[in-house]
Amino acid sequence: MKRTALKGNEYINKKGLKCVVIKDIYNNNLGKCLIRFVNTGYETEIYKNNLLKGAFTDPYEKTIYGVACKGKIKCTTKHQKVAFHRWGAMISRCYNHNDINYHNYGAKGVTVSDDWLIFENYYRDLPNIKGYDEKLWLEHQIELDKDIGNLNIYSFQSTQFISKLDNILLQGRNYKPFKAISPDGEVSIYTNQTTCGKKLGIIPRSIGKCLNKQLNQTHGYRFEYLEPQTTIPGGSSK
Repeated sequence: MKRTALKGNEYINKKGLKCVVIKDIYNNNLGKCLIRFVNTGYETEIYKNNLLKGAFTDPYEKTIYGVACKGKIKCTTKHQKVAFHRWGAMISRCYNHNDINYHNYGAKGVTVSDDWLIFENYYRDLPNIKGYDEKLWLEHQIELDKDIGNLNIYSFQSTQFISKLDNILLQGRNYKPFKAISPDGEVSIYTNQTTCGKKLGIIPRSIGKCLNKQLNQTHGYRFEYLEPQTTIPGGSSK
């Protein structure tokens, strides 16, 4: 079989990502090569036939909200799938402008450490985070918290797991009350979008979009944050 040397050549995959061949590899007459992606520097071995067809990917390309990636990890177990879902929610509220919680996180400068922008690294650190308990974590009885240290970053050094109740109480110190204005002009005060949505029959996400000026109104209701000096009237919904 004729051996074709590709070292030094550049190729582009089906997503437009460029790589360069840095080494030709021959194993039992099956031509492979070592490539390096130009954008991330990630190196991997692939078959030359796949290279020529553009059938290769870079697991470290920032494809999640333009800032994060999954890495080489395969999410095949329940634990990995749950972790990926919760990690994704963390990335979303910090970097996805359309996330209902973005105004409380990304809009306020909350970020995720460079290391944790790669799910593979976050999952590696997960069992070693202070307060982690696998059973409680799977049952969603503990939550990842960054507020105890008063830091605006999610990282291994700045976070710990605390109970759901403690997290709710901690968040309660910084709640942001808002008013719901009915089609008839009646005003009600709330501190929780979920509670408000259940009472009015409105999806909380739509309430959040109104509060963040993405919608003018929904179901005839308008929603506005109260001024910081506003006192919540007695008997208001919470």
